[in-house]
Amino acid sequence: MARIGLLISFILIIINGSIAQSREDLRVLTAGPIRTLDPSIAFDAESILLANIYEPLVWLDETGEPTPALATSWQVSDDQLSWTFNLREGVFFHDGAPLTAEAVVRSLNRTRYGFNTSAAYFWSPVLDISALDDLTVQITLMTPTPLALIVGAEYGAWIISPNALDAAEADPSWFDQGNAAGTGAYQLTSVTDNTYTLTRFDAYWGEPAQIRRVEIQVEPDMFERVRLQSDGEVDLAFFQPNAAFTPAFVEKGFKIATYPSLVNILAFLNTSRPPLDDVRVRQAIAYAIPYDNLVALDHSGSSTQARGAVPSIAYAHAPSTPQYSYDIEQARALIAESGVNPADYTLWLTYSVEEYGLLSEIAPVLEAALLELGFGVNVQPTTLQEQYRIARRQSETAEQDIALIRYVPGFAHGGVEHLATLFYDNPYLYLNFSYWQNPDYDSLVGQAIRTEDEARYSQAQTMLVEASPALFLLDEGRWFAIPPELEGFTYNPYYAFTLFFATMHWE
Repeated sequence: MARIGLLISFILIIINGSIAQSREDLRVLTAGPIRTLDPSIAFDAESILLANIYEPLVWLDETGEPTPALATSWQVSDDQLSWTFNLREGVFFHDGAPLTAEAVVRSLNRTRYGFNTSAAYFWSPVLDISALDDLTVQITLMTPTPLALIVGAEYGAWIISPNALDAAEADPSWFDQGNAAGTGAYQLTSVTDNTYTLTRFDAYWGEPAQIRRVEIQVEPDMFERVRLQSDGEVDLAFFQPNAAFTPAFVEKGFKIATYPSLVNILAFLNTSRPPLDDVRVRQAIAYAIPYDNLVALDHSGSSTQARGAVPSIAYAHAPSTPQYSYDIEQARALIAESGVNPADYTLWLTYSVEEYGLLSEIAPVLEAALLELGFGVNVQPTTLQEQYRIARRQSETAEQDIALIRYVPGFAHGGVEHLATLFYDNPYLYLNFSYWQNPDYDSLVGQAIRTEDEARYSQAQTMLVEASPALFLLDEGRWFAIPPELEGFTYNPYYAFTLFFATMHWE
């Protein structure tokens, strides 16, 4: 009997040891796409990989404040034009190369000058980046700029091993062959089809990651992501559709966490032709939207009614920006004042069917509001690529009247990313899908960006709401279903496509 007891104990130790070993791994789904592994070019869902492989000079914390990463401290000159970063000592890249100021300069200049794509425009306020010594970097600006938002951005701020930079100079496809060399808590160790494997970097300068191995798979089908996670075939899924938030996850013991985000949902109104060239018609439509119903469509409860173009957690957001509320009588009065007969118009509304499900629920609400005002409506679901082709007037199809968009900014500067990129009258800023033109607005936003003047930012946002070149609908939230045994999960809204695995561990 004693031998049997020992045998049972031995088997249990083996079983428990096996379970413990497997609990060092994490299986993750992302919607993708993973277009490139080049950290200077990547500008999409690749950051779920890159933010665990590479590091910036600073991280932005969950409140948007800069915290030390590869720079332990920094000083800003009195005129706000010179930033000096002191680098962390004793840091090594995955290939063994030491972190130096020259590596930082080469990495950031590769993004600034190497490609006419991706995040290069973030760096437009920068005049020069130089190494003062082996562990000191100085960045000189042309105008005062909240530089921490740039050096801590989700894109274009990663510091890369000099050996990797040399390899990419010799072969531009080097990164996309599955190679990487950063300073982060994880190394890229395998790329097969749509599966990417990260393995703990044991020589990491900071707290070692407790999850040994992370397997990230790309699954673009939103309902398949729900099924795979709810059935336990993966541990975490990024970009679960808000419409799929059901009690099923709670019933299976998942913990539900909700977070704000930098993502907002808006509907551009084509101001270049009747009837939406009349501000009273645009305002009427804004009053006809039942915003509470839109908020309720997000079953996670993480989204809120937008207060203008800049999300509530983004830099330059003005809390005093006015909001529209549902007032059908005021809407009808504005239509009557405009002299427009809604029955004379059928408005063409486009939206992308690829955007995680919520847009497909918002579109019928907008359709019903337009019908209530007497307009005809043609709702066209399409691919995101085709919607953008139409909106940019690059398609043979006639341009839309209303483009329902889910907008993900490149970084957290609401003045640049929302007020300028979305509404400037500038051919190089091709996301002004309302085709709105207002020189006073352009001048005001330009002055605000150059001076970082909060009052000007606030004035510009009020001007936008009053002119209504778009319907400002929702500041979209994020929700995650977390396995009950997984601890240390957190989501930082300033890194929209990223999960940081180093803080996670199995209970």
